[in-house]
Amino acid sequence: MKATLLALGVALGVAVALLLWVFTLGIGYQAASAAAPDGVAVVLICDSNPKYFERCLRTVRGVRGAGRYLGDVCLVTDQQSRSKYQAALNHDPRLEVVAFDKIDVPSLQTLTAAHPEKASGCALKFNLFRPFFRKWRYVLYIDCGVRVRGPLGPIFATRAPGRLLAHSDAYPEYTRTLRHQFDDGKAARAGRSAADTMNVRATFEKLESRFNLDVDYFQSTLMLYDTVLASAESFDAILRLYNNYPIGKLNDQCFLSLYFGNIARRWTQIPLRGPSGQALYDYHRRLRHGFRPPVLTKI
Repeated sequence: MKATLLALGVALGVAVALLLWVFTLGIGYQAASAAAPDGVAVVLICDSNPKYFERCLRTVRGVRGAGRYLGDVCLVTDQQSRSKYQAALNHDPRLEVVAFDKIDVPSLQTLTAAHPEKASGCALKFNLFRPFFRKWRYVLYIDCGVRVRGPLGPIFATRAPGRLLAHSDAYPEYTRTLRHQFDDGKAARAGRSAADTMNVRATFEKLESRFNLDVDYFQSTLMLYDTVLASAESFDAILRLYNNYPIGKLNDQCFLSLYFGNIARRWTQIPLRGPSGQALYDYHRRLRHGFRPPVLTKI
């Protein structure tokens, strides 16, 4: 009899604890859903590559749906695709489609000729740091295709004056460094001549002689930044880096990390979890996230 009563007591205690946990989550969910601070915009980028069109629309739906965000959204695209996205998204009165002029940088022209699918998106992402974005105090940039799995409020709450918040690309092992984001010319590449290999090696040696590459670096999939960082000086400096050291493996990510991490020293790791304990962002779901996936995941 005593064993039965004890078992019932334990079961009742577990049930009460579970109800309290669900109730707490509900309060946190409502608070996060209501959080759409003034002066913040969600910005996405999508070029003319047709495979990204549906991914872009899915992410926009996620921002408005699961993300519970009703504020300004800005989609940056190229002149070729502007009308296509305007037609697809003209039902949203707080969504703006913007197209910038083509960036004229010699090294970017060379990359465009060899890998147009990479260069286009790379050039577009550099535009995030134009003064245009100062119409908002903060920008939450997310890649098209990112999956929105919960309210964006806890992510907005991490914003910090004068900082760029992003997630370390080396997480969780932290065995890779910024060095691994650049081509040092040591690995064989199909179609690369001996002269090109020597040029790549010489460029890498110049890069590592000027900057410390044995440091952490961030993914450019998600960036929450104070638009004080969006200036003509920042934009021009990033383009100079790209033009002087056109050996990045992932194009924009390494140069943004080099500038905001090494030179301007404005990057801060975005908190891994919000106040409720939910992960804010990760490249994909992991066992450590438990039953609650991150608010945003790349895949």
